[in-house]
Amino acid sequence: MSSKRLSRRPLSRLMATAALLGSAVAVAAAPASASAACTVYVIIGGDTSVSVIDAATNAVTATIPLGDFSVGVAVAPSGTVYVAESGSNSVAVIDGATNTVTTSIPVGVGPTGVAVSPSGTVYVTNSSDGTVSVIDGATNTVATTITVGAGPLGEDACPPTSQPAPTPEPPGPAPVPPAYTG
Repeated sequence: MSSKRLSRRPLSRLMATAALLGSAVAVAAAPASASAACTVYVIIGGDTSVSVIDAATNAVTATIPLGDFSVGVAVAPSGTVYVAESGSNSVAVIDGATNTVTTSIPVGVGPTGVAVSPSGTVYVTNSSDGTVSVIDGATNTVATTITVGAGPLGEDACPPTSQPAPTPEPPGPAPVPPAYTG
């Protein structure tokens, strides 16, 4: 993805995963509001915790313990943080205001990726059973499970509708017509 395109995506929708020396690393960011700075949530699978980073100061402000093999993270518009915990076939729910785990939601086998729609619906890919668990973000319960095929690893949810459309690139110079040879 080009840096130009990435810069147009809202920060709350940033989600990246990578492998680093055998440990899964996942990143999600909560948007800044009028009263709070942007917060970044980083999962390091070998450490089984989430580091909370204040994006204004680039400092770790909290560490939240998690279960085994946490691999995916996303932040809801409400500030609630959802973490796929593949080792326990569940999704940890973190209160973004207090940085505490409030509940754990059982999902399919091998959850790996998490995405949250602008309405707060949570989508979790379950790589070992080929499904996506759809979680009602208001109740933190699985509303339905969708069979999608073998090995789903990640997803993205609907872009926010309040996002302004990207500014089109200015047109280049008009083409020059061929010279008359007549």
